[in-house]
Amino acid sequence: MKIYLYDSTFNGLLSAIHVAFYSKEPELEIIREDDYLQTTIQEILYIPTNQEKSDKVAQAIKEKISLTAFNNIYYAYLSEYIDAGTKILAYLRLGFKKGSEIDCYSFLDEVKSIHGYRSKVLLEKHRMLGFVRFQKYPDYFLSIIEPDHNILHLIMPHFVARLPKEKFIILDKKRQLAGFYNGDHWKLMPLTINTDSQAEDRYTLLWQDYFTTIAIKERLNTKLQKKFMPARYWKYLTEYKTKS
Repeated sequence: MKIYLYDSTFNGLLSAIHVAFYSKEPELEIIREDDYLQTTIQEILYIPTNQEKSDKVAQAIKEKISLTAFNNIYYAYLSEYIDAGTKILAYLRLGFKKGSEIDCYSFLDEVKSIHGYRSKVLLEKHRMLGFVRFQKYPDYFLSIIEPDHNILHLIMPHFVARLPKEKFIILDKKRQLAGFYNGDHWKLMPLTINTDSQAEDRYTLLWQDYFTTIAIKERLNTKLQKKFMPARYWKYLTEYKTKS
């Protein structure tokens, strides 16, 4: 069986799906490159991320299936299950045949698996809203989480609304990713977690570095931002909206 590898971004997944539909391979797997364990008996093809192909797939899903179906595959992608890409491909193959009625076929494995992944992501998001606890530091609040699924950007808006005047960091230790809120806007940044006795000082330095980084345009890394949040979703994020 042929395996398509992609760069772990949502745009990369959609690019791989585009290639899969045009290749007409009867059986193949789509796997994040971070999850792939190399063997000698599988044929591997790395699919580079292509924004044009990604946009075409996204538009086709929304127009020929439904916006709900698009949301379903996005949440399935966030689940980070190793077979999520392959399951998403199967769901879309059926979706382009059934159209907007695809989700009525919940008894089929192609649909059941995607619904299951979406439910797990949304359930963990809901639980995390009540689970997150902050520790007070001199200049900010800090919370460390290790969710099963990639939900940090889903929960950040809740805590921004809940703590609009506070400055805080939520660290996803599992993904080495942090959500920063400075009392005005929030953004995601990668980081390396340290757990030694000087952790508090390191977090304080991290916080200070964050404020320095966001003020220096030359250090803006849009490629890295897209890795954690596809550009098509930026318009829904507070930090990318123009202030009135």
